[in-house]
Amino acid sequence: RSPEIPVPAAMHHLDLMLFGGVRHTRTFESFKYPVLSVSAEYSFRNKHKFSFGGGVDLFWDSSIEPQMKKLGRTDTINCNLQSGMHASASFHYASFSLMLQFGAYAGFIDKLYHHPIYDRVMLNYHITERLSASFSIRTYLYILDFPVVGIGYTFL
Repeated sequence: RSPEIPVPAAMHHLDLMLFGGVRHTRTFESFKYPVLSVSAEYSFRNKHKFSFGGGVDLFWDSSIEPQMKKLGRTDTINCNLQSGMHASASFHYASFSLMLQFGAYAGFIDKLYHHPIYDRVMLNYHITERLSASFSIRTYLYILDFPVVGIGYTFL
Protein backbone atom coordinates (compact mmCIF):
# COMPACT_ATOMS: atom_id res chain seq x y z
CA ARG A 1 0.00 0.00 0.00
CA SER A 2 1.38 3.38 -0.96
CA PRO A 3 1.72 5.99 1.75
CA GLU A 4 -0.96 8.63 1.99
CA ILE A 5 0.33 12.01 0.86
CA PRO A 6 -1.03 14.63 3.24
CA VAL A 7 -3.15 17.44 1.86
CA PRO A 8 -1.03 20.61 2.02
CA ALA A 9 -2.24 23.52 4.12
CA ALA A 10 -2.57 25.62 0.96
CA MET A 11 -5.70 24.56 -0.88
CA HIS A 12 -4.70 26.47 -4.03
CA HIS A 13 -2.44 24.69 -6.52
CA LEU A 14 -0.65 25.76 -9.67
CA ASP A 15 0.69 22.91 -11.81
CA LEU A 16 2.79 22.89 -14.96
CA MET A 17 2.72 19.65 -16.96
CA LEU A 18 4.69 18.49 -20.01
CA PHE A 19 3.42 15.55 -22.09
CA GLY A 20 4.76 13.59 -25.05
CA GLY A 21 3.60 10.67 -27.16
CA VAL A 22 3.04 9.35 -30.66
CA ARG A 23 0.04 9.29 -32.95
CA HIS A 24 -1.17 7.23 -35.91
CA THR A 25 -3.24 8.95 -38.58
CA ARG A 26 -4.82 5.73 -39.84
CA THR A 27 -5.59 2.40 -38.21
CA PHE A 28 -2.69 -0.06 -38.50
CA GLU A 29 -0.44 2.61 -40.03
CA SER A 30 3.20 1.87 -39.23
CA PHE A 31 4.41 5.49 -39.24
CA LYS A 32 3.97 7.31 -35.95
CA TYR A 33 3.98 11.10 -35.58
CA PRO A 34 5.33 12.75 -32.41
CA VAL A 35 2.93 14.85 -30.34
CA LEU A 36 3.67 17.18 -27.42
CA SER A 37 1.58 19.26 -25.08
CA VAL A 38 2.13 21.72 -22.25
CA SER A 39 -0.57 22.47 -19.72
CA ALA A 40 -0.81 25.00 -16.89
CA GLU A 41 -3.52 24.25 -14.33
CA TYR A 42 -4.84 26.28 -11.39
CA SER A 43 -7.00 24.29 -9.00
CA PHE A 44 -8.76 24.82 -5.71
CA ARG A 45 -9.10 21.79 -3.47
CA ASN A 46 -12.34 22.47 -1.64
CA LYS A 47 -12.48 19.07 0.04
CA HIS A 48 -9.99 16.37 0.89
CA LYS A 49 -10.95 14.25 -2.15
CA PHE A 50 -12.12 16.79 -4.77
CA SER A 51 -10.70 19.82 -6.55
CA PHE A 52 -11.91 22.12 -9.32
CA GLY A 53 -9.93 24.38 -11.58
CA GLY A 54 -9.02 25.61 -15.00
CA GLY A 55 -6.05 26.27 -17.19
CA VAL A 56 -4.47 26.70 -20.58
CA ASP A 57 -3.10 24.12 -23.00
CA LEU A 58 -0.70 24.19 -25.93
CA PHE A 59 -0.64 21.16 -28.26
CA TRP A 60 1.85 20.35 -31.03
CA ASP A 61 0.82 17.53 -33.39
CA SER A 62 3.25 16.80 -36.25
CA SER A 63 0.66 14.72 -38.14
CA ILE A 64 -1.63 17.65 -39.00
CA GLU A 65 0.43 19.26 -41.78
CA PRO A 66 0.90 16.00 -43.78
CA GLN A 67 -2.82 15.24 -43.45
CA MET A 68 -3.75 18.73 -44.68
CA LYS A 69 -1.41 18.40 -47.65
CA LYS A 70 -3.01 15.04 -48.56
CA LEU A 71 -6.37 16.84 -48.60
CA GLY A 72 -4.97 19.56 -50.88
CA ARG A 73 -5.29 22.27 -48.22
CA THR A 74 -2.82 25.13 -48.44
CA ASP A 75 -3.47 26.92 -45.12
CA THR A 76 -0.73 24.99 -43.31
CA ILE A 77 0.95 27.91 -41.49
CA ASN A 78 1.07 27.06 -37.76
CA CYS A 79 -1.33 24.18 -38.40
CA ASN A 80 0.60 21.82 -36.09
CA LEU A 81 -0.05 24.12 -33.12
CA GLN A 82 -3.30 24.20 -31.18
CA SER A 83 -4.08 26.10 -28.00
CA GLY A 84 -7.04 26.16 -25.69
CA MET A 85 -8.51 26.85 -22.27
CA HIS A 86 -10.12 24.23 -20.05
CA ALA A 87 -12.17 23.70 -16.91
CA SER A 88 -11.38 20.68 -14.76
CA ALA A 89 -12.59 18.51 -11.92
CA SER A 90 -10.37 16.04 -10.03
CA PHE A 91 -10.91 13.15 -7.65
CA HIS A 92 -7.99 12.40 -5.28
CA TYR A 93 -7.24 9.10 -3.55
CA ALA A 94 -3.95 8.38 -1.76
CA SER A 95 -1.14 9.22 -4.23
CA PHE A 96 -3.43 9.15 -7.28
CA SER A 97 -5.75 11.68 -8.86
CA LEU A 98 -8.14 11.40 -11.80
CA MET A 99 -8.79 14.64 -13.67
CA LEU A 100 -11.48 15.34 -16.25
CA GLN A 101 -11.01 18.40 -18.45
CA PHE A 102 -13.39 20.12 -20.83
CA GLY A 103 -11.68 22.61 -23.14
CA ALA A 104 -12.31 24.97 -26.03
CA TYR A 105 -9.75 25.99 -28.63
CA ALA A 106 -8.60 29.60 -28.50
CA GLY A 107 -5.79 31.22 -30.41
CA PHE A 108 -4.38 28.36 -32.49
CA ILE A 109 -7.55 26.49 -33.46
CA ASP A 110 -8.01 22.99 -34.88
CA LYS A 111 -7.48 23.66 -38.60
CA LEU A 112 -7.78 20.05 -39.75
CA TYR A 113 -11.13 18.93 -38.35
CA HIS A 114 -12.48 22.30 -37.10
CA HIS A 115 -13.51 20.84 -33.73
CA PRO A 116 -14.30 23.75 -31.39
CA ILE A 117 -13.90 21.70 -28.17
CA TYR A 118 -11.80 18.90 -26.72
CA ASP A 119 -11.89 16.69 -23.64
CA ARG A 120 -9.05 15.15 -21.72
CA VAL A 121 -8.83 12.46 -19.08
CA MET A 122 -5.70 12.44 -16.96
CA LEU A 123 -4.45 9.95 -14.38
CA ASN A 124 -1.75 11.41 -12.11
CA TYR A 125 0.54 9.62 -9.69
CA HIS A 126 1.97 12.06 -7.15
CA ILE A 127 5.57 10.96 -6.56
CA THR A 128 6.11 13.75 -4.02
CA GLU A 129 4.08 16.80 -2.98
CA ARG A 130 5.60 18.71 -5.91
CA LEU A 131 6.35 16.08 -8.60
CA SER A 132 3.85 13.91 -10.48
CA ALA A 133 3.80 11.44 -13.36
CA SER A 134 0.77 11.42 -15.68
CA PHE A 135 -1.03 9.48 -18.38
CA SER A 136 -3.46 11.50 -20.46
CA ILE A 137 -5.87 10.89 -23.33
CA ARG A 138 -7.29 13.75 -25.40
CA THR A 139 -10.59 13.15 -27.17
CA TYR A 140 -13.15 14.92 -29.31
CA LEU A 141 -16.32 13.85 -27.51
CA TYR A 142 -16.11 10.13 -28.33
CA ILE A 143 -13.13 10.00 -30.75
CA LEU A 144 -9.73 9.20 -29.23
CA ASP A 145 -7.16 11.66 -30.54
CA PHE A 146 -3.91 10.59 -28.88
CA PRO A 147 -2.56 9.25 -25.59
CA VAL A 148 0.49 10.84 -23.96
CA VAL A 149 2.62 10.40 -20.85
CA GLY A 150 4.05 13.28 -18.90
CA ILE A 151 5.55 14.81 -15.85
CA GLY A 152 4.20 17.65 -13.74
CA TYR A 153 5.44 20.08 -11.13
CA THR A 154 3.30 21.83 -8.49
CA PHE A 155 4.36 25.40 -7.65
CA LEU A 156 1.84 26.19 -4.90
